[in-house]
Amino acid sequence: MKEPAAIIQVEASKWIKELLLIAKTGMTSREIENYRNHVWREGIEYQRTSSKGSGNARSYVYNHAEIDRRFDNQKAVA
Repeated sequence: MKEPAAIIQVEASKWIKELLLIAKTGMTSREIENYRNHVWREGIEYQRTSSKGSGNARSYVYNHAEIDRRFDNQKAVA
């Protein structure tokens, strides 16, 4: 008899990559880029990262809790 598949629930860390942010929020890559370039603050809602530890960061991680907080506090657009 085959054992049932295990379900594993993983809690996201404070800083997440874009693919997880897309899955969590439903935003597109373009929306994320627009928020990053015009609304979100570096070091608060996003950070530049480099796997090599150099100053030439080429990817980003996102603080989903701060992003949620910003959306919760945002006024509705009429």
